[in-house]
Amino acid sequence: MNKVQLTTNYRTHGKLLKKGEYVTIDDDQLKEYLRDKVIDEDLIEEVDDPAPKDVNDMTVPELKDYAKNNKIDLGVATKKDDILVVIKKAEEAQV
Repeated sequence: MNKVQLTTNYRTHGKLLKKGEYVTIDDDQLKEYLRDKVIDEDLIEEVDDPAPKDVNDMTVPELKDYAKNNKIDLGVATKKDDILVVIKKAEEAQV
C-alpha cells in the first residue's frame, strides 16, 4: 500500500478526492494516479496493509471488487444492500 498526497482534484469510483488530500492506495491505483498525473512521484510513502475493511463499511465499487477478488457472482445485484446479501450468503456457504 502507498500513502500519497493529491496534487490536483481527482474523481475515481464516483468519489471526488480533493487537492492536498492524503489517500492510501494499492499498487494498481498508484500506476493509475501516476498516469493521470494527480500525485508527485517523489512523495510516495509505502505503508503496511491496513486491517481488512468490514464489508458493511465498503462502498459499492469496493464491494464489487471484493466479490470479484473472492470469486463471488453478484448476479443482478447492483444496490449495496443486495450486494451485501449475496456476499454474506456466499461467505456463509463457504464455512
